[in-house]
Amino acid sequence: MFRLAVVALVLGVTAGCMLAGTSVTGDPRTIDITRIAKVMVSPGTSKVLGTVRIPQALLTGSGATSPNELVTVSGATLRLVNEHGAAIASTQITDADGVFSFSEVPLGVSMTLEAEVPVNGKTLRLAKLIRPTEALTCAHVDLATTLLANKLLSTVPLLASDPGLEGADLYNLYMPLRLEDVESHVRTTLRQGLPTSVDDFITQLTQGDAASILNQMAQHDSKLVTDYQNIFERPDSSLVIDLTTSAVGTNSIGANARNLVFGVLTFKVTGAPEGAARIEYWAKAATQQKVAESTKTDTWEATLNSWNLPDGDYTIDTIAILGNGKKVLVGKSYLQIQNTIANFCPLP
Repeated sequence: MFRLAVVALVLGVTAGCMLAGTSVTGDPRTIDITRIAKVMVSPGTSKVLGTVRIPQALLTGSGATSPNELVTVSGATLRLVNEHGAAIASTQITDADGVFSFSEVPLGVSMTLEAEVPVNGKTLRLAKLIRPTEALTCAHVDLATTLLANKLLSTVPLLASDPGLEGADLYNLYMPLRLEDVESHVRTTLRQGLPTSVDDFITQLTQGDAASILNQMAQHDSKLVTDYQNIFERPDSSLVIDLTTSAVGTNSIGANARNLVFGVLTFKVTGAPEGAARIEYWAKAATQQKVAESTKTDTWEATLNSWNLPDGDYTIDTIAILGNGKKVLVGKSYLQIQNTIANFCPLP
């Protein structure tokens, strides 16, 4: 009896996972699926993944100040630049869902993610400061990230007098996780209502300098001032790079449902037919295509990068090719590929 194992692994940024409670149906032979939730940092690079979002009011151009929920923006132009404005990666464009991604971005380097959003004949300039420290860096760009980036990059980057920081290289001294906490605070405040008219906000975003808006907010928010000043490491202390930890677990999944998967999957076959020369893995949906192949006779291990396939339901046929050219169906697995950003970078 053949035994087909479909193992989902997280390998660097191309994470392969299955959501809890999913399973496999079909071929009566046993198909075991293991879920391993672990992040391995790739050597020296990160995938930067995120969205561009702005309040609906900025899209309509309304002159009223009111609470605003964020909406994603398609067709925005994204650039990654260093502190001198030099490009770090190729320009990207947000897709229909407002999602963008950059590959092979260097780790441990402070950089600015710049976004240009065309609105009613104008170009809004948004930004976010990032310093990748893991294989996957989530970077959602919105008004909150823009206000803080504009402030830190301005000629007066502090909200209060601080002799220990004045004149220091703040661009390389901020701590990413603390910055994200302040972004969250500013984001919550903005959802309660913009501190200035929509038209004024649009004007300052068009100029790419909204630091004065953060200054205005700080006049009525002492917590914002304190938390912002505390995002920086003092020059006389060791620079701390914030790292997050990831849980590690395994989960054996039973039968009777289609597996919801994303990222990179590793396939293995136990007990392949005698005389097998290779194992092929074919994905069938509206069309059929070979997505992986292995000649590793000990495990027949092969990987499927589901990022390269459209989201949807797939049947994976595992076929052994014998030395005489004969083909033998080893087994089937039934998967639903869903590489949505929510699986990797939930919206803040």
